[in-house]
Amino acid sequence: MSLLQDNSQKTPLSQSLHKFGAQKAQDAVAALGKGLPCTVAKVDGPGIVTVNFAVAQTPPLPQVQMPVVKFPYIQYPIQVGDPGVALSADLRTGGLTGLGKGVPNLYDTAGNLAAMAFFPLGVLSEAAVDPEALVMYGNIIASPDALGFFATPKVAKQTLAAAASDLPTVITLANSIRDALIAYGLAE
Repeated sequence: MSLLQDNSQKTPLSQSLHKFGAQKAQDAVAALGKGLPCTVAKVDGPGIVTVNFAVAQTPPLPQVQMPVVKFPYIQYPIQVGDPGVALSADLRTGGLTGLGKGVPNLYDTAGNLAAMAFFPLGVLSEAAVDPEALVMYGNIIASPDALGFFATPKVAKQTLAAAASDLPTVITLANSIRDALIAYGLAE
């Protein structure tokens, strides 16, 4: 009985090399990161979330902890269930985000779920708002410079054109922000 239990010695070399090359290419593509739809399963911090992938896969993809794509100066009120897409970087990002260590070199390879970042997505069911205005929901924390937004041309124009019943609301909002800043020692 032969030590080889297959027909590898009978298959022409050109076919074997082609199959070997095709399999290696498929393996390399499978190792590349992909953009995958997901939802937030857990908020781990202001810039870190754990996501569930919304992909029909058996077995299901594991939950993955990843950074949120954002500026460090803005903390988005991301909540469990928020939809998004997880996109992959070409190299490990853990050393920058605190989810890993070290600085990658150009020859490092990252696992296909190891270098992902969460991008929030808009959804069709969102309420329509003024397309020319920044709309924020939830608690708003303002710095002393934020009071300057009341002096912008658009706000000034809206304030002048506002009905008499709207002015007390604008003034109350401005005063409450100013009072809060004074209370925290951020304004005089």
